This record gives sequence, structure tokens and C-alpha cells, in this order.
Amino acid sequence: MKFINFFIRRPITTFSLNVGILLIGLFAFEQSSIDLFPSITLPTLSVVISAPGLDVSTIEQKITVPVEERFNTIDGLKDLWSRSSANEAQFVLKFYWGESIDYAALKIRELMKNVELPLEAKSPQVFRWNPAEEPILRADISSRRPLVELTQLVEKKFLPKLERIEGVSKVDLSGTHHRQVLIKIDTDRLASYGLTFFHIAQALEKNNIQKQIGTFTEAKHELTLKLDGELKTLGAIEELPIVISPKKTLKLKDLAEIQLGYEKQKILSRISEETSIGIEILKSHEAATLDVISETKKHLSKLQNDFPEVKITYAKDDSIYIQTSRRILFGNFWQGAGLSLILVLLFLKSIASTIVIATTIPISIIGTFAFMKYFDVTQNVFSLAGITLACGMVVDSAIILLENIHRHHFEEGKSPWRAAVEGTAEVSAGVFTSVLTTLAIFIPIVICVKGLVGILFQDIAFTFVVALTLSLIVGFTLIPCLSYLLLKRRLNISKLTKPIRIPILEKGAKKVQDFYLSSVAYLLDRPRSAFFVISTLYAGSWIAICGLPGFDLIPLGEFNRFKIEAKAPQTTSLQETNAHTTHIEHKLKADPSVKTFATTVKDNTAKLFVDLKKPIPSLSKAQSYLTHQRDEHDQLADITLKILDHPKIDTSEGQGAPIVLVLQNADPNYREQAMIQLKQALQKVSDVVYIETNEAQTESIIQIQFLTDKLKEYGLTTSYLSELVYGSLEGLEATHLSNPATDEDWTIFIQDPKLNQASQQSIEALHQLPIITTLRGERYVLPLETFANIERKIQPLSIERTNHIPSDTLFAHLQTHRRSLQEIRSDIEQVIQTTTHFMKDITFESTLKVLNETFSQLFLALLFSIVLVYMILAAQFESFTQPISLILTLPLAAGGVLLGVTLWGFHLDVIVMLGIILLVGITVDAGILIIEYTNILRHRGMDRKEALLTALRSRMRPVFMTAITDVLGTLPMAFSSGAGAEMYQGFGVTTVFGITGATFLTLFSVPLTYSLLEDVEEYLHLKWLWFKAIHLKERTAL
Repeated sequence: MKFINFFIRRPITTFSLNVGILLIGLFAFEQSSIDLFPSITLPTLSVVISAPGLDVSTIEQKITVPVEERFNTIDGLKDLWSRSSANEAQFVLKFYWGESIDYAALKIRELMKNVELPLEAKSPQVFRWNPAEEPILRADISSRRPLVELTQLVEKKFLPKLERIEGVSKVDLSGTHHRQVLIKIDTDRLASYGLTFFHIAQALEKNNIQKQIGTFTEAKHELTLKLDGELKTLGAIEELPIVISPKKTLKLKDLAEIQLGYEKQKILSRISEETSIGIEILKSHEAATLDVISETKKHLSKLQNDFPEVKITYAKDDSIYIQTSRRILFGNFWQGAGLSLILVLLFLKSIASTIVIATTIPISIIGTFAFMKYFDVTQNVFSLAGITLACGMVVDSAIILLENIHRHHFEEGKSPWRAAVEGTAEVSAGVFTSVLTTLAIFIPIVICVKGLVGILFQDIAFTFVVALTLSLIVGFTLIPCLSYLLLKRRLNISKLTKPIRIPILEKGAKKVQDFYLSSVAYLLDRPRSAFFVISTLYAGSWIAICGLPGFDLIPLGEFNRFKIEAKAPQTTSLQETNAHTTHIEHKLKADPSVKTFATTVKDNTAKLFVDLKKPIPSLSKAQSYLTHQRDEHDQLADITLKILDHPKIDTSEGQGAPIVLVLQNADPNYREQAMIQLKQALQKVSDVVYIETNEAQTESIIQIQFLTDKLKEYGLTTSYLSELVYGSLEGLEATHLSNPATDEDWTIFIQDPKLNQASQQSIEALHQLPIITTLRGERYVLPLETFANIERKIQPLSIERTNHIPSDTLFAHLQTHRRSLQEIRSDIEQVIQTTTHFMKDITFESTLKVLNETFSQLFLALLFSIVLVYMILAAQFESFTQPISLILTLPLAAGGVLLGVTLWGFHLDVIVMLGIILLVGITVDAGILIIEYTNILRHRGMDRKEALLTALRSRMRPVFMTAITDVLGTLPMAFSSGAGAEMYQGFGVTTVFGITGATFLTLFSVPLTYSLLEDVEEYLHLKWLWFKAIHLKERTAL
């Protein structure tokens, strides 16, 4: 009471407090960062250990197994995956969400110091592993300039400026092409002089130096000494002296042919069939996407002005999606706020009263941005969805308070002061409890729901809780103050206070109220009929719960982008793969619905990201379009094609496919047979496409086994011979040449073309590879076969292990328009159990695993929410039985939810599930007001039936007003479409239909269950007294 008195007596203080919240919020709104989603980082680390020259089996035995044993001691490790392949061991460590990845990385580096690795092994590389990380911007640079010149321009002018932009973590270039100085050697001729390509490489490196070598003092001034010994021209390379012996020196041009040519291009890049250089921008973990993209595009625009012959095409721009999604969300907010206030005006029939309530919206909503700024919460789809969701609910407290103040003044004849103070105090407990029950449901969500979904929900929870908390502050400070001034006529708004009369609405409201009151009064006098009605309502609700659709994760949004992945056989050259890719590009170019497509070709694979001119809103139509695309491109021989949608959020935790089955068994033959049968089994499951396995494939290799005794005899090492053989066959990048005339950097590459070609045709060339060595002061040129056994062998391409057990993996994708993930998983389990006997060895990973973990957590959060709400209500009513009548109203929302998700065609995804959990806190609000006032009236001496009917009559209008404002506030979300709408549309549908259904039924159920439960309580109490009396009588008789 004193708290309310203070703010009514001091209106300037009250206004200053609320306006201060508003102004701080406005400032924070302009300063806060804008992003697409909350920052998401997988709790995963990758460790790579390179060991050139070691085969797969040796890598597994001497590196993979010992390292895995060490990793097993790290705290918080959830899963460990490893792959042993020729020359390399790779480890992926998955930790539980919430573990410190930085500490884990430090622990790994410490452990690796104590692991004994082969001499060939290099230092382990530890880095954050997030294959799902995608560039936020891709710009393709094209020009009439030759590609080599364009590469030089991009690397010298574009790249340095882009890398210096704040928030940019990495800039990737694709499709570049460089000049190269090729030194063609003849290994046999060099051997005749006692030289190898190592000698040539060392001579080039030693004569291509530029560095600071000290300082020089002259006239008390200290000058830096800089050595400039760089090779700058082809002539300098040709004249490079090569020492043959102390008495003989030859020029490099006498030993090799030197040419200026082009390096072998490893990656090709195009934009809509036009050759380009792709620039992909990746942001740092802390940076805001919109800020980074905006700054990057400013730099690129300036560079395009500086170089008008260059054309820049944006193949991907997340800022467009972000801006569009924000515009849609703010539109939803203003529409919801407008509809809510129109409803308030219709009920209160006063413009002035509507304005009083309307002040709650800007202060609560804009004030939320101040807390977002302080706690580093970005303006993203989920945080703004939380604000929009709260839009209609922030006025609930103000409506109830203003309605009760007016009732005290106009119906009970109290003075404006007493009406403001006593009217607020009377419902303050109920208002506080109703808001608290709504806020409390987010505690279990934050505590129980972990992982990707937990991170997404945190921002919704934060903004929703802050907005409702601020609405409570406004409700208990500004609303009583303004109501008092309004009633006292100190505000000169006489025209605005004139009541608005709408006879049709008034008659309709009166009929609804009379219907409820007469129905409840009739049933209160007939407990059996009341029990039958309540039982029917609950039975129908549980039938609706059973009819809810299957579980799913993040829903797919509008379809405006897809990707094509093409894969040729392993031995296919880049040129052959590119030829196949151009066929795909020609068909895309001819498609009138395609806007642009960016192509990247590497080795035997190609990726094309295709943007459509207009989004396809329906998933069924999107599926038809993708099916058409598959039919169009399915005619390429020996090419494996995958045409997939491109979701904004990857739920596979970096696995690359939504369906991943891992089969663990030590027997490779068992795994091979299992993979074949599993692939056949999954082909029977509808909606599952692109099934592939990575069972241990083999390759034919030429194994060089060095003879230890021979190496020791001639003073050679395996490391030296390995590098010599590799360089002789593949060539060696010796150093770089900086050409000041053209400002170009050329690589200097040494290769024996004859040996390279011969080694590809015959193993004999490898046997005869000359090795120069010295024995007892004599120089010898001996063939490689002298020091090694060379033979053909079959070996696995790689060996995978999951949690220390050898494993193989099956990957599969899903149709765009499909059944729920729960139904698909159930079908997969059933078909595996009925057609194979491998189920005991199979582990579900990726999206299906996330689905199970997430819904286990969500159901725990739902149960926790119900218990928490019950405890709050029990504390409010100081009763264990009265809250039961409110908890029993929770299933009543199920019918509305079922209707909504059915009409919208939703699965029971995590967005819908969050809406259902939110309904736990909202559904009880109406009952709180009724029971709270019923208890007050009974405390004043009114009998139960009359108190219930009076409370129902008194609170019916605020109950309907708050419920309808909640519905209207979220109604635009339910009908929203466009960028990002799929991330919150489920909230809107669930709350709109859930609140609507629950409110109408609650007005029946709460008075009836309240009465029935009290009758049961009294009956049990009488039975207990009778039992005690009988027991006492028996003891007295004894």
C-alpha cells in the first residue's frame, strides 16, 4: 500500500522513472548489434597430426590409438571420433554443452607433450572444429582482364583491406590463378654431376634473401642494415651459380630449362557461368553479422569505383535476409500492438483509458533493449520474436489494474485517491502471481534445455522476461498514477474521456456474460452434472493431446536457395569434373526461375549454390521443384548428384546430413556386410534420399619399404629419402620471386617432367630413381630399389573409430516436404529391426540424436514448469487444493493447439513445443483472478456459490480483455511469412489457438473444479473426523 501511495503522491518522480527507462532503451536500440541468430559455437575441437610417409595401419597403431588413450582422460568429453589415413591422423572431440572449449584445447596441448609419436609425425594442430560454419557474404569478382591479372588485383588491392575489417575472422579466395617460374630438371643429368633437386632448391633459397641483419651507427645516428638479396628477374634465376665442385661452377640455365608459365589451377570458380574469383567472408565469433557485411560492402563498393572494369556480384548476402526478417518482425509487433489497443478501446469505451494502457507498450518494449545492450544480447530473429510475443501480454497488468480502479470508483463510489490505491492493492497479488507464473516457466527452459535449441531459446526467454517484468513495474507505478489523475480530472482531456458506446458489442458481451453465469450457477447446484461436464472437457483434451503430430526440430522456411553437390569418381581430373559441371550450369542458366548460381569446382567434386528469383512459400511446391531439378540433372553418367535445400540453421552438429547411423564393431567384414544391408533397408523408408556409406574402401598402392640396414650402411635416413622421392615425382616449390616491375609474386617450382610422366606409366621408373650417396669417401649414384623393397599392395583408404571402437557410418538426407523426424526415425528403427540384426551395434547421430536429446529436455522442462507454477499458486493461495483447479486447466489448451497446428500443417517442432510450455504460465492467469477474488469475497463473509458467481461476473471482462489482447498481440506472428518467419510462427499459432480454447473453457472449469475439490476436501475431512470418533469410542469402551 505504501509503495502505491508513494508513486501516486509523486507523479513527476513516476513520470521521470518511466521516461528514463524509455530514453535509455531508445539509446540502447540504436547502439545494440544486429545479427541473424544468437552466436552458436559447437563444443567441438579437432586435432590433426600429419606424418608424411606413414601408411594407414601405421598411423592407426602408432598415433591414433595412443592419442585416443590420452584424450580419454579429458573431463567433459562426450564423444571421440578419429580417422586414420595415409600421412595423417584426424581426431574430433565433442564435449558436453557448457564445457570450456578454451580450457579443453589447453588440456589437449598439455597431454600431447607426453605422447610418444613416430619421428615422422609433426606437431599436432588443435583448432575449433565447426564444419557447419558458413560465410556470411560471398562476392564474386569478374572482369575482362585475364584471370592471372585479376588474381593479382584481388590479392594485392582487395584482400588486405578486407582482412583488416573489424569482425572479419577469415577471407577465403577461390578460383585464383598465378604465374609460376618452372624449372625443368633432368634427374639423370643432375645425378651425373652428383646433384639432386635438393641442391637446386637450396641454391635458390640461399640466393633469395631479404632481411634485417643489424644496425649501423653513423654520426651518432643509428641506421638499420637491410640485406636485399632477392631474385627479381628470370635472368637472375638463369644466371644463378650452382657449385658442382670446389673447382667447377655451372649456371642454372646450363642444368635446367627455365620458363615463365602458369601454375596448375586447383580450384575453379564461376558466377552464373562467368569465370570469377570468389571472395567468402567469415566473421569472428563475437562480431555482429550486419555490421561486418555493411562494412565489407562499403569497402567493396569503394574498390569497384577505383577499378571500374571489375564487376562484383553478390552470390550470398545474409544482410538482406536479416534486414527482411527484422522488417517483418517489427511489422508484426506494430500490427499486434495496434490490434491489442483497438480491443482495449472497444472494451473500455474510453480513448483516455486506452492511452493510459498504451503507455505500457513503448516503455516495456523499448526498455527491453537497454537490458539487451547491457547483457550483450543482439537484435536477432529470436530475441525480437520474444519481444513481439510479449507485445500483447505487456498490457495485461495495466488492463486488470485500470479495470479494477474504475470499478472501485464508478461502481463502489470511492474517491479517485482511494480507488487508485485500494483498487491496485486488491488485485496486486493476483497480478503479480499471474505475471510470475508466466515468467517462471522460462526457468526450467533455461535450466533443462541445452545444446543448439537451448542457445536459441535463451534470447527469447531473456527478452520476454525483461519485457513482462518492465510491464509489471509500469503497471504498479505509472498506471495507478495516471488513473488517479484521470479520475480527478487533472488531465485536460475531457473529449478523450467521453465514453464510446457501441450497442451491438455491449449487447453481445452482456449475452456472453449471462450465458456463463447462468450455466455455472446451474452446474454449481448439481455436482454430478458438474463432474460430468468437467470429465467430458478433460477427456476431449486428452484425446486432443494424443492427436498432436510427431516431433521435429527447427522448421524449414521459405524456399529461395538450394545447393547442388556433384561428385565424380576418385580418379577424375579437375578438367573432367569441370566439363560435367558446365552441363549443369547450362541447364540452370536456361531455368527462368533461377536468379544466380555460384560454382566451385575442386578435384573430383563441384558445389553450386543457386538463388531463385522468387521464394517458393510452400514446402510441397519446393519439393516438386527440387524433384524436377533432380530429373533434369540425373542424366550425367558416372556423376553422383545431390540437390538439397539450404536451411539457415544446421541441426546436424556439423555431421553434414540429418540422418547419420554409426555402426561400431571390430570386425571389418561384419561392418562391410552391415553397411550393405543398412543401405538397402533405408531405401525402403519414405522421405529418405541420397543414402551413402563410408565403409572402409580400399585402394591399390605402391608401397616403398625402406631397408634399414642399407640406409645405415650409406648414412641415409627415411625422412631424407621420403622427401627426395616425393619431390622427384611431384615436384617441389622452392621459393618465391617478387617482380617489382609488375608487383607480382611468382612461385619457383622445380620438376622433372620426364620422370613425372614415366612414373605415372611404369613402376620401373620408380625402381630406377637415382639416389646420390657417399660411402667411405666415394660418391655413388644408386637406384632407389637398392634401398627399398617396392611392391603393389591393397590398403584401406582410411580407418575410422568412434569412442575407441572401429566404425563405419551411413549418411542420408531428407525430402524438403516430409513427415516428422519422429515418424521417420520410428520407421528407420522398425525397418532395421525387421530386415537386419545389426540394431544393437547402431548409434543414431546428427539430427536424430539431437531430436531425442532435445525433446527429453523439453518434456522435463514442461514437467518442471507445471510443478513450479503449482508451487507459486500454492504459496499465493496458502492452499494445496485450490491450485489443483488451475493446474487442471492446462490440458484445456490442447484442443486449440491441435486445431492450430493441423490448420497450419505444422509438426510438433521445438518452436511449437516452446509455445506449449509458455501456455502453462498463461493458461492459469484467468483462473488466478477468479480464485483470488473469490477468496477475498469469502473472507468478507460471502458464501461459496455467491462468491464464485460474483468473482466470475467481476473478473470476466478483464479475463476476456487480457486473453484477447494476448491473442491479437501474437496473431500477426501466426499469419507471418517471409524471411525468418518459420522461427517464430509456431509460437504465434500455439498461443493464439491455445489461449483462445483455454480461456473459454477455463471460465467453466475453474469455478466447477474449485467447488468440487472443496466438496471432496470437506468430505474427506468429515470422514477423517468420523474415523477418529469411532477410534476414540473403541478405546473408551476398552
